[in-house]
Amino acid sequence: MNDGRFNLIVVSYSIDDTIIEVMDYLRSYGMLIRGLEFKYFEDDEKEYFVTRWIGEEEVEEIGSKELTPAQRRNMEFFGELLEDFKSRNPGVTYKKPSKNNWLRIPAAHSDVHFQWSIRKDWVEVGFHIESRDREWNMKMLEFLRSKKSYLEEKVGEELKFEEWGKSWARVYAKRERGNLDEEVKNWMKEKMNAFYRAVKPLVDEYLK
Repeated sequence: MNDGRFNLIVVSYSIDDTIIEVMDYLRSYGMLIRGLEFKYFEDDEKEYFVTRWIGEEEVEEIGSKELTPAQRRNMEFFGELLEDFKSRNPGVTYKKPSKNNWLRIPAAHSDVHFQWSIRKDWVEVGFHIESRDREWNMKMLEFLRSKKSYLEEKVGEELKFEEWGKSWARVYAKRERGNLDEEVKNWMKEKMNAFYRAVKPLVDEYLK
């Protein structure tokens, strides 16, 4: 207990977006909750125990200073996109918008998620593959690339299939962002809904 509130730590080999959403939901009711993700490795000479705290960034936001205009814009912009997605896909996510220039939608599997992003000159609607295992990421990317024609037909856009960061991968549609007007906002709503409905069944089948 801390100031009359429960303090909880979730410890697991893997803390995915679904668990993080539950943590976020409980934190909104005052629970002090963080996650501790750990991995164990060994070779011929040594053992390795690697940990990563999840939730500290959210805790820091609680007492943060006033939001910048861009952060307020992100909260409002993603808030509208999120409500539209929730109305079309009940029960998929209980996430709240954040001040970041990106927002994730869980895919109900570890290490993958859907994502909206606001870049400098363009916006993205996509599916991100972010396991720590690069080979696993690339295999899933190639699986989705093999469905390219099907996915582009369902989403109604040319899709990009590419490596992302040092070991991640992503499949996404993009368009110029301009001043983030209603046309761009509606495009992001429609494409996320189409993306989710096209990609989610393929990923469920691939990972079962």
